[in-house]
Amino acid sequence: MGRHGGLRRGEGRPGARLRADVPVGHRDRDRRDGGGVMSVVALGQLTRDVCRRPDARQLLLDDPAALLARYRVTTDEREAVLDLDAQALVDLGLNPVVMRNLLATAGIGNAEIYTHSRSLRRGATSA
Repeated sequence: MGRHGGLRRGEGRPGARLRADVPVGHRDRDRRDGGGVMSVVALGQLTRDVCRRPDARQLLLDDPAALLARYRVTTDEREAVLDLDAQALVDLGLNPVVMRNLLATAGIGNAEIYTHSRSLRRGATSA
């Protein structure tokens, strides 16, 4: 038993081991995309940067693909950001408040969050 009364790492299942390349935490996910371990944490980092850094905010609007290339996001996460898909972002594990901040920074108002009427893809609008 661990010092806090719970199981220590590796206890509970015979042969259970933590892998060095997989983050440990309730918000981290062991998801693979193209061979690398990806995490919803990258979406949070992207949102933080877009909300706090004017250069990142401008890049999101001017060249979202270039901005997304800077973060270790999965293909599904990338598509959800490009589509400004609120439900997909939440389903992927992004905190709803953080998701709302990202969409607001991209110019999506509260009334539009779940309408999918706009996209960051060039010349694209959704129905």
